[in-house]
Amino acid sequence: MKLIALVLVSVFLCAAEVQTYMSPSENVEKALVDAIKNEKKGIKVAIYTFTNKRIAKALVEAKVRGVNVEVLVDPFSVKIASAVNTLLDADVPVYVYVPEGKNCWSSILHHKFCLFEEMKGVWTGSYNFTYKAETKNSENAVLITGDEVGYQKFNNEFNTLKTSRTEVVTKKEKTPTIKGND
Repeated sequence: MKLIALVLVSVFLCAAEVQTYMSPSENVEKALVDAIKNEKKGIKVAIYTFTNKRIAKALVEAKVRGVNVEVLVDPFSVKIASAVNTLLDADVPVYVYVPEGKNCWSSILHHKFCLFEEMKGVWTGSYNFTYKAETKNSENAVLITGDEVGYQKFNNEFNTLKTSRTEVVTKKEKTPTIKGND
């Protein structure tokens, strides 16, 4: 009986595929942009720092192709010169994390993940969407596909944050009003 259980667990685990990427030695940005280009249904992004306009452009192009794209960022990404404006100019929905407490330093959205609906893919790791992450920093990313349970866990986290801890930022604002800020 234990052998049958072990075989079933092994078969289940083998269904998932994991690809790993390291920067700056590998072209992590290209791998992410390729995944964005290959998605046909929906992409959800939760990211702390987003300044890489090439990644933003790939998300805009996905939206133009009819892919449902949503982006959730920390207020830090809106306040710095970032790629968020590229998304807003193309009417990509951008949600800004609302931190707990009196100021934006009391908690941060430190996630770094993308969800790819069609392939049930999760892109995650330490890799921020910045040029420095691509060219200077030692960062990592993994793309996990075929893991429905893992995909749903990340999807639930995104949806929970989006509905309970964010505000929408628009082209006109480009700087959200964060509730509770001094």
